[in-house]
Amino acid sequence: MLNLILQQDLTTAIITFVVPLAIFILVMYFFIMKPEKKKRQEVMEMQSKVKKDDKIVTIGGIYGIVDEVKEDTATIILVSGARMKIEKSAIKRIISEE
Repeated sequence: MLNLILQQDLTTAIITFVVPLAIFILVMYFFIMKPEKKKRQEVMEMQSKVKKDDKIVTIGGIYGIVDEVKEDTATIILVSGARMKIEKSAIKRIISEE
């Protein structure tokens, strides 16, 4: 009898711990991890579509025009006329013509 009561208490304790934990994990996934994954995919897609003559901004805040694109790198021309070779992953965004 005492064993049955202890077993029920243990089951209740496990349920009261596991259910809120599972809900917390689901909330974290749908509100933090999933949107972050979607944003990361969009950035990677944008970086793969960079082409010559696109105006870009790097993650360091450098503005330039793409001169040459290779598999993992891009060469940009700065306002001063200097050329800079950067990783494609350093491209923050493509500036659209407005």
